[in-house]
Amino acid sequence: MQYFLLAGVAAVALVVVLTIAVARAQRAHEQAQAALGSAQSALAARGRELQVVFSSVRELIFRTDPNGSVELMNERWELSTGRPIRDALGQPLAALVCPESREAVAQLFVPDPSGLPQHAQVLLEGPRARRARFELTVVPLLDGGQVTGFAGSAVDMTELLAVQTQLRAQLAFNTSLIESNPLPVMVLDAMNRFVRVNRATDDEPEPNAGQ
Repeated sequence: MQYFLLAGVAAVALVVVLTIAVARAQRAHEQAQAALGSAQSALAARGRELQVVFSSVRELIFRTDPNGSVELMNERWELSTGRPIRDALGQPLAALVCPESREAVAQLFVPDPSGLPQHAQVLLEGPRARRARFELTVVPLLDGGQVTGFAGSAVDMTELLAVQTQLRAQLAFNTSLIESNPLPVMVLDAMNRFVRVNRATDDEPEPNAGQ
């Protein structure tokens, strides 16, 4: 009887220990699931935030595979070209620019283990066949010295270049006016130092030349 009693007590104790172990394992599993759910929610929220930022920037942002084919593109592509992003995905970036810029773009995707950014000015055809000039920057993504893809951005330089052209034309016009003036023209800075004089100034006689 004592033997059976001890065996019964041992069995009950074993059941109690197993029950406690199972309960602890269940609580640990529930805590792990809660932590995983929180991490996934935080990751999803961060992904939504990044998507908002990614969509709102004025620059064209993209990512390609090691061969230069587009894997990711922000909405600036549609605003700049009038073409949907889905049509650009999977296409070589060099095939998406104007023909005269394709060689320059292709050179940006030549593997370079140094990881240095590469730059080029390229033409993109936009809505109503309007061409825009972009400053393109491409950076290789490296993993253990191997290029796994490229990330890049493009800034529309069309308006800036147009303003620079107008400014150069205006400066050239002002220079021609100053140089064609038969009277001496002198420009001084705040310290009364000569900044510019025209050709007529060279022909002006010295104050004591006739004495």
